[in-house]
Amino acid sequence: FWMQYSDFFMFFATVDVCKEQASWYSLTTSDCFGPGPPGLPYPSQMYELRVSTSTWMFISLIQPKKRGQSTEYEYRDLGLIASRASGRAGIVDARRLQPVGNLWPTMVHIAHTELLATQEQATYVLLPFSVAPRNAAMDYTLAIHSANPVCIRPRPFQAPSLNFSLHMSVATAVAAKEMFPGVWLHLHQAMDVIFVLLINADPENSVSIEVDCSESTNLMSSRGSLKTKDTLSPRTRQLVLMLIRKPGSLAYTCSCKH
Repeated sequence: FWMQYSDFFMFFATVDVCKEQASWYSLTTSDCFGPGPPGLPYPSQMYELRVSTSTWMFISLIQPKKRGQSTEYEYRDLGLIASRASGRAGIVDARRLQPVGNLWPTMVHIAHTELLATQEQATYVLLPFSVAPRNAAMDYTLAIHSANPVCIRPRPFQAPSLNFSLHMSVATAVAAKEMFPGVWLHLHQAMDVIFVLLINADPENSVSIEVDCSESTNLMSSRGSLKTKDTLSPRTRQLVLMLIRKPGSLAYTCSCKH
């Protein structure tokens, strides 16, 4: 059909354009992030995805459109980690998750990523997350377009699953800087977010770190402060800081001292 471009955007809030193939499937589900203090970037649900045969998927995270919202409404940061699970369906062991794809947090109406599920009879876990603290709930929709049938089931969110998958994703995304023997620092910038991951592989000694990003502009911290001080026990890792662009800002600068 044909219509004016302005009318198209007036009457359609969300448009999915897919290849016309008889074997493609589509499913959507909705959830929300409740208001939470710094350090609680979790929604109420994660999603268990069952794949019977290898398939190609497009995964979208959709926030409510600005049209019709108050003038104060801004898109919030929203991301997702996809991990392959081992073991029986319905039982997710965070320590056995293998990250296979991600959508780093970004502040847009619709964000997309691709996932190629090559293993048959496999279980994947989709873990939505957000970095910035919120004063109000944040609704979102998860949409999946798949070349072959998949089965999705919502599960109560497991914070250890996200933490482990996020640590692994950051550690493999960027080369580490060795602070001293057995201690590595990963500083990863992706989309609208910056991760500071510290790994203490020393089997006997703890390590302390101070991070100061107070000279940055248009950035805020998941912990509510741009200055942090942490101590890691032997053989542990921690995201000591997650920085996100402030809503409404167009650019940012980062100054990270440690």
